[in-house]
Amino acid sequence: MNEQKFSLKKFRAALAVLICFAVGILLTVPAETHAAKTVTVAESVAAKNISGIVGVWREQNVPEPKLLTVSADGTYQLLYGGGGVVYGTVKLTFDEHPDGSKSEWYTLYDGNGEFWIAFAKDKNPAEQTELRSGHDGATYFARADENIYHNTSAGVTAGDYLGVWGCGRCTIDIAADGDNYVVDIKWASSAAEGSHWTYNCAYNAHCAILICNGGGVREDYVFTEDGAATFDRKYSDGYATFVLREGTLTWLDRKENVGDSMIFLNSPPN
Repeated sequence: MNEQKFSLKKFRAALAVLICFAVGILLTVPAETHAAKTVTVAESVAAKNISGIVGVWREQNVPEPKLLTVSADGTYQLLYGGGGVVYGTVKLTFDEHPDGSKSEWYTLYDGNGEFWIAFAKDKNPAEQTELRSGHDGATYFARADENIYHNTSAGVTAGDYLGVWGCGRCTIDIAADGDNYVVDIKWASSAAEGSHWTYNCAYNAHCAILICNGGGVREDYVFTEDGAATFDRKYSDGYATFVLREGTLTWLDRKENVGDSMIFLNSPPN
């Protein structure tokens, strides 16, 4: 009888340990899962809050317009007209009014976390086509044509643009230069004459394109029979967009449209 009681006590003790262990697992796992879900929800809410400003915007009514690209992760890229690029972050902020109402703003901060500018959020942000700064609207951006490339951007990376591309007598050489990209174009009209373009571009991850927002240079050249060359600079305020899709590169020259209808294919290295 005593042995039966002792065995029963041992069984009950062991059972209690197992129950505690199982309860511990049940209590621990949901807590971790909930924490993970909370982070995911917070991130999706933040992305939803700025969804109305995501995309490419071009400054209006200025001689050298800036090009602003806002990504869904809350970062932005600002290309200055004439060259130069800066990066920063976007947050949704609120102003409270004396009557208790609130106005919403897309507030942009530079890379150091300092305030740069704020744009009023429309009541229907999904249809927002303009960004106007502050209460006076002194700085004005409108949605840019480049937005059309976002829907076909999947699978394209900045590295895919690198290399030499050819179309007839015209070649495009794209090389990385730090965070930027140098696009060098040579187009020979004959054995002795031709044109040369140079663009300093930034990669636009939202649309998977290369953009030069100003400062593009065109020079025409002529070689004489004795090998001497003369160069004639035509302009230094060019701007262009380069689009790579399905293995073909297009050159959208916004200054003269000289690259219209040209399709460039990658030239394998020698």
